[in-house]
Amino acid sequence: MTENELFAIILEKYVETLGHDIDVNADFFDEGGDSVAVEVILSELSQVVGTDLPGWILLDNPSVALLSRAVFETINPA
Repeated sequence: MTENELFAIILEKYVETLGHDIDVNADFFDEGGDSVAVEVILSELSQVVGTDLPGWILLDNPSVALLSRAVFETINPA
């Protein structure tokens, strides 16, 4: 999976979960995200990428842009 494909998937998950369009640099929590939404997104992303993602990954990387980079680096270590 390319980073661009992952970016598009994460953006889609944010929009589906939050129920509205979101700027790719907007903070998930400022846009209405909460702990339940974090679990939904991480569960779905874990299935997509084939590995469990830690909860802190979205907390530390709350925008689509930051999260896609962090997840990509997690599933493609250097």
